[in-house]
Amino acid sequence: MQRLKRRLPNLNALLCFEAAGRFLSFTRAADELCVTQGAVSRQVRELESALGVMLFRRGHRSVDLTDDGRRYHHAVSVALEHLADATGDVVARPSERQVTVAATASISMHWLMPRLPDLNAQFPDIQVQVLAADAELSTLEDAFDVGIQYGHGRWPGLDETFLCPGEIVPVCSPSFLAGRPAFERPKDLLDQPLLHLADERMDWVSWPAWFREAGVDGPHPAPALRVNNYTLLIKAAFEGHGVALGMKRLMDEHFLRDWLVVACDFPIRTGFDIFLVVPQAKPPSPDCCIVRDWITAQFRG
Repeated sequence: MQRLKRRLPNLNALLCFEAAGRFLSFTRAADELCVTQGAVSRQVRELESALGVMLFRRGHRSVDLTDDGRRYHHAVSVALEHLADATGDVVARPSERQVTVAATASISMHWLMPRLPDLNAQFPDIQVQVLAADAELSTLEDAFDVGIQYGHGRWPGLDETFLCPGEIVPVCSPSFLAGRPAFERPKDLLDQPLLHLADERMDWVSWPAWFREAGVDGPHPAPALRVNNYTLLIKAAFEGHGVALGMKRLMDEHFLRDWLVVACDFPIRTGFDIFLVVPQAKPPSPDCCIVRDWITAQFRG
């Protein structure tokens, strides 16, 4: 370190030289650095003396870089820019008060994101980072602090807390429902355009399964629209394309804001539930505990 210190010029001198070389003006450099023109001139002369070369050609009312000055100015400018970038990276590192909340893309969009303003209002000093991932969170335990997982529970490496049962209910937009007779019984949906989720996962319920659970025998109608993404499914329902099966607790905010309504109030259990999960190998910080308790309260409130 001492050897490096002996080889490096004074940082203030380098800053004055860089600004003066960029503006080709000691006066404008002084204005930018909030010092006097004499201070810039003195720093540059000391730098020239330390280097043993002339960096500027000084005229009556102007200065210009010498060939040595031009080459050195480019090197100094690049080095200072790299130093500034590195400093910015360090300053911008996540604070110790950051909590990463992981959930599937659908839970993140339909449940977590609408509620984040409330969390931010209650705990403004906690920085929340949302990790939307459709992989099982047990494979991402090093990447998050608190998670919301839909499934059977008992994931390796995670401690889970039951939040609510997985219930599916038919949903549609208020505009779709307007002008139609009320769907009082499940069979009333047989002649409506039904939106299907083309997903072969075992943890989802299809329209035929919902009708069977509701006691409505086949034949069941063909889908009016089939999509392979839950968020697209809910967007199609929101835009009035038909009736979709939605996860009831994830739709709470949509119901409150009248974005969606329950088309037929006949929820059925999927056999899977929603859990709060935390990695066993990562001791929770105080802020992590705050976010964990907030999520739990939101589900149970």
